[in-house]
Amino acid sequence: YTVDDGATWTEVFGGFVGNAQLQPAVSVDVVYDPFNTALQLVGSSGNGVYRRTSLVSDSFTPGVAGFNATNIRAVATNLGNVVHAGFGDTFNPTFASFRGTSNGTVWSQANGGLEADQFRALTVDPNDPDVVYAGGVYRPHLDSSGVTFDPGNGGIYKSTDRGVTWTTIDSGIPMTGGMFSNSLFGTVRDIEVDVTSAGPGGDSQILWAAGSGRWTVDDCDLAMPTFTREAARIYRSTDA
Repeated sequence: YTVDDGATWTEVFGGFVGNAQLQPAVSVDVVYDPFNTALQLVGSSGNGVYRRTSLVSDSFTPGVAGFNATNIRAVATNLGNVVHAGFGDTFNPTFASFRGTSNGTVWSQANGGLEADQFRALTVDPNDPDVVYAGGVYRPHLDSSGVTFDPGNGGIYKSTDRGVTWTTIDSGIPMTGGMFSNSLFGTVRDIEVDVTSAGPGGDSQILWAAGSGRWTVDDCDLAMPTFTREAARIYRSTDA
């Protein structure tokens, strides 16, 4: 961390223990809590979420009670000691959303209405703490009958109850179409809220989402290949 605008940095290793499978804890997301300046959170790829609760201590403690996932890819804080965490695994879909109501000491699944294999981005609307946005990916799945497929979606999700339940908001995100429909936007990796865009209801209206995008090769000429863009890497919403 740094306390002089990035001129110098201090390493922090205290408390970063591995998990029961002897996998090391690798930090993938670091969050400073603006609602509680003594709290910093780190999402890890090996042991859930770590917490630092003192500005004078360079040590973190794991907050894993209630977790059945460890590969945390996104963390966001909210009012009322609420913390949101998103799980992400490249190959195996699982419960994507977890929610803590005690500053990340105890966790529970929060996947009501959610169709997501993983989260890679989480952000709370600074104009309305009830509104939470998440980005990730959802690929086609066999439905409950095991016969037909549920199509994928655009990988952008919204909650209006502080992360308890979710809806998909992907209108305008290009899809491949058909039974095995996938998002051409790819995995959504970042979502930003325009704090100056508050609407009549108080919540922000302008969002930006960044994904991997997709191009196809039209001509395999190695000297001068040509490409067609099927989806951009950044999309913008003006109605949240």
